[in-house]
Amino acid sequence: MSGKLNVGIIGLGEMGQRMLHRLEEHNMLRVTWAWDTNPTATEASAKKFPHVNMADSAMHLMQQVDLQSVYIATPTDSHLQLTSQAVDRGLSVLCEHPLCDDGFAAYHVVERIAALEARAGVNMPLTTAPGIALAKSFFGEVHPLGKLQSVDVDIKWKQWLQQPWFRRLAARNDGSFVRQVLSEFVFPLQRVVGPLKLLGSKCTTSEGEPELGMDLTAQLKIGPVPVKMVASAEGNEEKQNFIHFEGAKGSFMLGVETRDFDVQLHNGKDFPMKTDGDALDPGWQWSDTTQDVTWQWTALIQGKPHKLASCPEALQVQKTIDAIVAADCQERSDCSTM
Repeated sequence: MSGKLNVGIIGLGEMGQRMLHRLEEHNMLRVTWAWDTNPTATEASAKKFPHVNMADSAMHLMQQVDLQSVYIATPTDSHLQLTSQAVDRGLSVLCEHPLCDDGFAAYHVVERIAALEARAGVNMPLTTAPGIALAKSFFGEVHPLGKLQSVDVDIKWKQWLQQPWFRRLAARNDGSFVRQVLSEFVFPLQRVVGPLKLLGSKCTTSEGEPELGMDLTAQLKIGPVPVKMVASAEGNEEKQNFIHFEGAKGSFMLGVETRDFDVQLHNGKDFPMKTDGDALDPGWQWSDTTQDVTWQWTALIQGKPHKLASCPEALQVQKTIDAIVAADCQERSDCSTM
């Protein structure tokens, strides 16, 4: 394909608006169509972006012959259906996370999408974060931090309220805030070391704050490696909201909220990290391109390697979160799946 790639945006809320602005001056992607169920949002977008055609429906948008891909930023309960419809039209898809409301019920739909070998990706948290790529290359018998021994996850709910998007989720008080925050940790874990198996979880909630006041402890494992997840309202620790990977020769700490990381060797020596970020993984170069999801989307459309999550990968994250936070954990003051 030559020239710019034509894309459509389904859902013109906060995420859809962000994408419209990000693609205004993009070198490879051009928004030609958009749609939202809310006529007010559609009219407002038409005024802001007069060069973008407004479709009559999601299907009307997908039927446009000049489109190569769609970005789905609608409410979660429509993500999977719209993704399925788009790939059936031969379009590649970038869908916002989470992929679905019910990970267990979505299995057959995701299996079909995978069987079609459709170009479908999910915009999961930290997808393009350099720390994830580095952590993957650091652990193993012949790698600098040695064989992975354990993983500790620290979550502080109220720290996330500094971001407007999370404040709005918390105000809904329907469980979406907790699930969204958990996805910020479960996906990086899964991307670095593989699918997680839940051994047990306990949660208690404070009256009046069923989500922000929740204390959650989960025991998981990745193969033989134990993973401990602890979440609480807030704390005074200097470092919060992190994933700590402990290896036989050293440790790697990934700041999930800040995206920073720290490497420590057990022998006390300095870790050989180059200033350009190209540490011991020469295949990973940090740049605006690799860290910008729109360029990963471009690669997806073109059939090139990319770092976006696949639908099966996103579904596994959702299933893990569903298992950690069972429905009755949010309805009772004390529950356990231990």
